[in-house]
Amino acid sequence: MPDQSVLKLQFLSRLSFVGSKPANFTNAQWAALVYFQRFNNYSRTVGGFASFHSTTRASSSQTINGLVKRGLLRRVPNPQDQRSVLFELTEDAKSVTRNGRQGALSQAMSLLSKEQLTSLENTLHDVLVGIYEPPGQPIPGKCEGCGHFRERTDLSATEMPKFCTRLRVDLAEEDMKCECIHHTTARQH
Repeated sequence: MPDQSVLKLQFLSRLSFVGSKPANFTNAQWAALVYFQRFNNYSRTVGGFASFHSTTRASSSQTINGLVKRGLLRRVPNPQDQRSVLFELTEDAKSVTRNGRQGALSQAMSLLSKEQLTSLENTLHDVLVGIYEPPGQPIPGKCEGCGHFRERTDLSATEMPKFCTRLRVDLAEEDMKCECIHHTTARQH
């Protein structure tokens, strides 16, 4: 039975990725655009992309630089680290990712009940935790539910109510809606 599930997951992954990629992008370029669309500001680095896709920084840098040259990504200073830059999607890239066919998987999943989606999410998480090396390595996710996430009640005038203890930064609502490469579930933390 596990072999059938593995095959179905592999096939679903291939269909959802390859089926969504426009013809004028390599797999690596499309993966980068989808990554930078879905992840928060603190994850939008060469290292974050390389870590998520289990590839080298050099290979990731080459892919990202190609997208910068095409006008699909732009470099912005990293306020947390003067030695690095963050990458943002340009309006052209937002249009491309919005018009990509990733919606087919989302559309199919929208037919599932809330209970089925919750069960699927929990099952996939448990499988990821079981195979992810090294044990305890962060598994991307959203801020709420992360072991580093804190809500503050004793705020100064300049602080925001949501805070990441790993990065030591206030979290904007926009960041809360995106995935984070540094996410660690409460179960892992």
